[in-house]
Amino acid sequence: MSEDTIKTSIEPPPLKKQKFHLIAQQYKSRKTKRQIRLMKKTISNRYSKSRKNYNGLL
Repeated sequence: MSEDTIKTSIEPPPLKKQKFHLIAQQYKSRKTKRQIRLMKKTISNRYSKSRKNYNGLL
């Protein structure tokens, strides 16, 4: 019982973060590692080197 109360007491993250997390999970399950690597390349090309941290999201 104590574990359940601890879990419920923790506030859930904002909806936007939750949605992105779910999308990321689906993305990982759907795509192969090679396709993910290609996507990262296209994203890094699309955004400047200063915004390279965007790569870490996927």
